[in-house]
Amino acid sequence: MNYGFAEDRGGGSGGSDAEPGGGTKSREAAVDRADLQTTLRRRIHAYVDDAVNRMDVPGLLRALEAPSAIGSVAAVAAEAPDVPGAGSSSLVSALLRGAAAKEKMLGDAGGFLSSHQVAGLLGISIQAVKQRMERRTILAVPLSRGAWAFPARQFDIAAGGVQPGIPEVVRAAADMNPWVLLSILVEAAPGREGDTLLDRIADDDVRAGLVARLGTYGGHGAA
Repeated sequence: MNYGFAEDRGGGSGGSDAEPGGGTKSREAAVDRADLQTTLRRRIHAYVDDAVNRMDVPGLLRALEAPSAIGSVAAVAAEAPDVPGAGSSSLVSALLRGAAAKEKMLGDAGGFLSSHQVAGLLGISIQAVKQRMERRTILAVPLSRGAWAFPARQFDIAAGGVQPGIPEVVRAAADMNPWVLLSILVEAAPGREGDTLLDRIADDDVRAGLVARLGTYGGHGAA
């Protein structure tokens, strides 16, 4: 892979990255992480600067109205998809929109806690948090680099516990991609305006409806 500062001088056929004799690992070992970071920052900054310069005032306002930095970047990519050198702008836009949608879901779920924070809240070890994840008694969604985010509103922060109904609902969606489950939980709940299904999960009727609905998905929501 060419990161923009070192051409591949192997002189081969330009085929697979899985080179004989561990070539990929050797090349990765020879690359300095700081150089990668600097090159990536330059590429991103150049793209964003060019894109922002091409945007009109309404587009700039829409980008600024995004609730987060990643949302603003997604708006920039969507508003200025014709920036030269941007690569597959439609793919970039789709990826950024997906990232922004995930961030919005976590925002609608009250933000998120890390595994360390969940352990502190529940008074258990990080290993015990992992075991609860594996037993499907709490909801966690995957982030990058092996990290997990725990939607905050599944917890009773004041009581230091899990909201009633969370284990039942999460187990009912055991074969479902956790992001798909979260997208369902942050849908509007019947009744009080502004409440999500997650906010009302302790309500017997809401929970029963959720469990019944999840049972109809089968494998369609699987990762």
